[in-house]
Amino acid sequence: MISLNPNIKTTPLAINRPLKIAYLLSHPIQYQSAMLKELSTEPDLDLKVFYGMDTCTKGSFDEGFGRNVSWDVPLLDGYEYEFLPTLIPGANPSQLRPVNRGFRSRLQEGKFDLVWLHGWGRLADLLALHDAKSLGLPVLMRTENNFLGSPPMAGMIQGLKEHLKRWVLDRCDVFGYMGKAGHDYFRAYGIPEWQLFDLPYMVDNVYWQRQADNAAKDRQTLYKRHDMTDQELPVFIFVGKFQTRKRVIDLVEAYARLSVDGLQPPEAYLLIVGSGEQQQELEAKVKALGWDRIILAGFRNQAELPAYFELADVFVIPSANEQWGVVVNEAMNCNCAVVASDECGSAPNLVIDGQTGYQFPTGDIAALTVRLRQLIADQQQLRKMQQQARELVASFNTARILLGLRSAILYLYGKERLPGIEISSAEETDL
Repeated sequence: MISLNPNIKTTPLAINRPLKIAYLLSHPIQYQSAMLKELSTEPDLDLKVFYGMDTCTKGSFDEGFGRNVSWDVPLLDGYEYEFLPTLIPGANPSQLRPVNRGFRSRLQEGKFDLVWLHGWGRLADLLALHDAKSLGLPVLMRTENNFLGSPPMAGMIQGLKEHLKRWVLDRCDVFGYMGKAGHDYFRAYGIPEWQLFDLPYMVDNVYWQRQADNAAKDRQTLYKRHDMTDQELPVFIFVGKFQTRKRVIDLVEAYARLSVDGLQPPEAYLLIVGSGEQQQELEAKVKALGWDRIILAGFRNQAELPAYFELADVFVIPSANEQWGVVVNEAMNCNCAVVASDECGSAPNLVIDGQTGYQFPTGDIAALTVRLRQLIADQQQLRKMQQQARELVASFNTARILLGLRSAILYLYGKERLPGIEISSAEETDL
């Protein structure tokens, strides 16, 4: 596949005025805010974000975490945004709610040049796509979709979904894919290479690295908070929602198999951060094992996570059908090697076997156990992998997003796309 070189520094577009981009999102999302802030500093781009609802003021109930969540990092700073008026409200963002009004009139009054949509899973996205095309505006579709965990299946409902998907794809002009898995998804639907552009997830790498480095100076705080007395032991960490598809129970079972006799705890800590529907099942599992080296740290907000990642050596994401897993970016910035399931969308690009971590077949607890054992068996190799993880994730940055975005715009203007390099997967990247 064609993956644009993230190290190329692009210059502003050679057009007479800033290109006006309307970006529609359901609600403020912590995984988008860093990118939006950085893009808004570019002189050739005039970006405005339109949100379907405000979840910042009072937070919202997150079904995955099983609790009301108000993020403790700023999500609306540094870029222009507007909350659209609501026609049909919803308590929380969903496929059918909210339904907003006024997007079409704002596209007209604002004289926007490009409409940017993030997926097509919501009714609001489909209505916005219709609005854009009725005004003759080009549409950039950026989506997390891939086939890693959910290939198309037969049946009437799936047939209707595929028909709708074709309707959407036929009406979009350029497409932003996330990694190799996302690229393969679009190609499977017949999207030509010249309409595909590299727009993966990114986080504020500088922020995460700085916070982790600062936290390293005060590790004792977390060691004491969670009664981790043997500070020489390696630490595995899980951060996420306790949902069935996240498969955190698989991780606990794999960790338990590291015990030499099934009675004594493994020579490593397992730090589990999060909450959700499997809370009671997880607690019962941990209680039955009776090991104080398994630590349930509870839900932790964004500002606390760098310290937890920094304390750990290996981040484990055993999820099924994980579209990208931005938490992988976060963990790698904090010097974590990664063990990821083969249904994690970011794994083909970020998790390189033997270099930044390991992949394993989703749901294969024996294979996961082998990977965990490999990482703690060679501490020198583990340290090298941690360093390489931080180095690789640093290339998933604003420069990379700008390269893909500007290339998409140049394509729309009938110009040549910017220089790129050919990489079919992360395994071919020379670290």
